Amino acid sequence: MVALVVRWHRRNELYREMVDLDDRVLADIGISRFDIPHFVRHAPVDGDVAGPNASNEDEPAPRDGEESEPRLAA
Repeated sequence: MVALVVRWHRRNELYREMVDLDDRVLADIGISRFDIPHFVRHAPVDGDVAGPNASNEDEPAPRDGEESEPRLAA
């Protein structure tokens, strides 16, 4: 139970930090303000073993000969 609260708190801190960034900085790291909730929801925090989208269910697989885009680290 404590681990859940700690992870929630860390994600909440990450959300607040991301919201405080200006649009130019967000664009520099490749996300828009609209993407912040999704990014925070799937960002690994201490205690997450598998990391974000471990199954990658919501992302299409790369086509033959294509490499997948690198993931942003939190």
